[in-house]
Amino acid sequence: MHSRLHLLIICPDPAEGEALVRAVHGETDTIHAATVSTPEQLSQIMAQGMPHVVLGDLQMVSVLEELRNNLPQLPILGMTRRTDEQQVDTVVRLRMSAILRAPVEASDLLRVLNAPAPSSEFVGHCRGISSAMLLALHCQARNEGVLHFRHGSDGRIGSIHLESGQPIHASSNGQVGEPVVRELLNWPESTVTWVPGSSDCARTIVGRWEGLLQHGSTRQEGHARYTVPVAFPEVMEKLARLAQTPDILGAFLLQNAEVVTGRCSAGLDEAVMGRALCRLAHVFHDVEAQAEDPGTEIQATVGQLRLVVDRIGPATIGFQVGVIVRQASPVCKSLRRLLRQIDRSFVKAMRKAEDGRGNNELAVA
Repeated sequence: MHSRLHLLIICPDPAEGEALVRAVHGETDTIHAATVSTPEQLSQIMAQGMPHVVLGDLQMVSVLEELRNNLPQLPILGMTRRTDEQQVDTVVRLRMSAILRAPVEASDLLRVLNAPAPSSEFVGHCRGISSAMLLALHCQARNEGVLHFRHGSDGRIGSIHLESGQPIHASSNGQVGEPVVRELLNWPESTVTWVPGSSDCARTIVGRWEGLLQHGSTRQEGHARYTVPVAFPEVMEKLARLAQTPDILGAFLLQNAEVVTGRCSAGLDEAVMGRALCRLAHVFHDVEAQAEDPGTEIQATVGQLRLVVDRIGPATIGFQVGVIVRQASPVCKSLRRLLRQIDRSFVKAMRKAEDGRGNNELAVA
């Protein structure tokens, strides 16, 4: 008969702690869970025996600090309702194994507890790898958690939050979003720590991780990195004509789920439509990784508007055309043909660029 794992939950709200205990026991019989809400209760239960793992609410940080000081080898997981760089810094400082959003779902907790533990036989740490490459490795592995940064000279801190391998939020010194990612990756002296788990954070990043990192890379999966394709006169001309077609309300060029260029009719907010197409492109990329034959396009209908995002060129370089049309208009029937014309022009121009022929080539980094 296998031994049960003893889990101790430290939570200031007794009802929340007891609810999680019941949920864990309802999911599995391999874990014995108990909960405490005060330092006195913690002392009493620790006197009865040492738990295998502790899940502690960061609202009780002083209790967790004392626990860590007294038991440096005890695995501790952190849970928090707000996940900013200060909270992540506390998790790293207390050498917690993971971070979870509160109130914690039993399924999320079990996923962390069942994750393979790093082998104790390997204690080496890697130096000389860039923080950008470290981020790319976690993105490629579709990991979920937080990369914590601490600047070596002045102690500044920052964090990049990943969900299924995609950066969704970054923060440092009151700033948020994509510019923070590039700032953190450019800190010349920093300590970077990976904290697995899930965090309850804002979503300040829409684009794909490839787009965030392409500025510092000259190659992408064996292909030349193609930059802003305004150097494609034929393609841009077709895109402009598409935007002027009756009942087409907007046309955009995207790369890695980020808008490169485009425009909307006067009746629509260009920034809002651009963000909507970016999010739709993001959904396509997520589903594409799971589907056997995802095709090349994704559509969404909102009221009288239809949003269409269709890939152009090879999938490896991440270009798409985003179109906004009036629902049930005659142009919907010919839209696929128009998009395929842009795709053919794009592929033709890309081949010219790779062959070094003509003036209508895409700029190559």
